[in-house]
Amino acid sequence: MDDAKAPVCNPVALNQSAIGLLQELDRALHDHLQWQNALHRALISDGVVNADAIAADSSQRCAFGRWYLGLAEDLRQRDRALEDMWGLHERMHVAARQLLAMHMRREPIPAPAFDAYVDVAQDFKLSLLKYQRRIISEVCTLDPLTGAGNRYAMDLRLTEEWERTRRSGLPCSLCMLDIDHFKHINDTHGHAVGDTVLRMISRYLKGDGRSYDDLFRYGGEEFLICMPNTPLDQAAVVFNRLREGLAALRIPLEGGRSLGMTASFGVALLLPDEPIEQSIECADHALLCAKNSGRNRVCVWDMSRPADTPEA
Repeated sequence: MDDAKAPVCNPVALNQSAIGLLQELDRALHDHLQWQNALHRALISDGVVNADAIAADSSQRCAFGRWYLGLAEDLRQRDRALEDMWGLHERMHVAARQLLAMHMRREPIPAPAFDAYVDVAQDFKLSLLKYQRRIISEVCTLDPLTGAGNRYAMDLRLTEEWERTRRSGLPCSLCMLDIDHFKHINDTHGHAVGDTVLRMISRYLKGDGRSYDDLFRYGGEEFLICMPNTPLDQAAVVFNRLREGLAALRIPLEGGRSLGMTASFGVALLLPDEPIEQSIECADHALLCAKNSGRNRVCVWDMSRPADTPEA
């Protein structure tokens, strides 16, 4: 492959550069096929064998190898997909070197050896395609600023959970979260600090929340959290813990200062017999009650109560 770099999959950074990254990966796939064709030509037509192809470190000499090894080590360790892709890439080069060595010794190439090479080469190609699909999926479903799911991803997930709730009868709780006095943060400290607040809150909710819950940026400073298999009372306990932890966070500012923040939470059930929008509206009603009651609190909108009044 040539010097085209495959993309680094960083959901928060994927936005305007996404098309360019995908084009680079397309080029990497094209160059892989070119390399593969050259190898087949050398084996079948007794063509010239490139010295880099038979070197012990051939996997590091090709463009993909140089690109991968040029990545920061912590990124390679964090991204399991990249690590797996590199493993397939190395195995492919080992198999290719074995074929070329037999060819240069004028030995017949056994079918099992050639099949083993073809299998790992195909696996490597598929891993590149899978990585490309992952980028496309993240571009389409992640909010570029916060890394939380976007509205499109939210609609898909809530529809899936609504259908599951209708089938199983198991509860699912929704929470609308709004950062308290966010306009004041923007007006006082600037939009760059406001963006930092949004990113930090998203990172906190994903890190300290339950791994099987889903976080979405609903719009502006509002987030929606979907909690499968969770009744309202359990959801309220979880969100009170998150609320307290969020209030303890500090965002560093210039001059050694720091900024604290709080958020209001409104919780309601995903109603299996009503449109999804109705359930979101109930959570929004509970959020409004939380804000009107002084902010920095969790309010629950329980439709099973005698009166449609929220429970703080």
